[in-house]
Amino acid sequence: MLSTYALFYAAAQFDGDDTFQSLADYRGVFKKYPATAVALIVNLASLAGIPPTAGFFGKVFIIILAWYAQLYWLLGIMVAGSAVSIYYYFGWARAMLEAPEGREADFAPTAAARQTIIMLAAGALAVSALVFSYVGA
Repeated sequence: MLSTYALFYAAAQFDGDDTFQSLADYRGVFKKYPATAVALIVNLASLAGIPPTAGFFGKVFIIILAWYAQLYWLLGIMVAGSAVSIYYYFGWARAMLEAPEGREADFAPTAAARQTIIMLAAGALAVSALVFSYVGA
């Protein structure tokens, strides 16, 4: 939930009235706002279910429960969906790391917005640390 909020919040930080955004609009974000871009990449990794983020533990718990419930069709759908999401989310992250071409929409987050996005990424990592300490205990 934290990661979803952070990414929607970041998408709302573009100037202009254009309601359509593409991944190309995120080009150059890392160059202009490196800490914010890293936070967005952490949030994308969480949504993709990459360890050590909170999204990883959510997916692992669902996989364990589906396995014990013998819902193998659900496992197949989840694995396929995860593969597609990893491809998409890392395309988004790659766009942030690319050099800007000058045709991108203007990503102009305020200082408070940048701090909020960074704190939400820290929250996603903190939740995973809490879950890991609880499960590992």
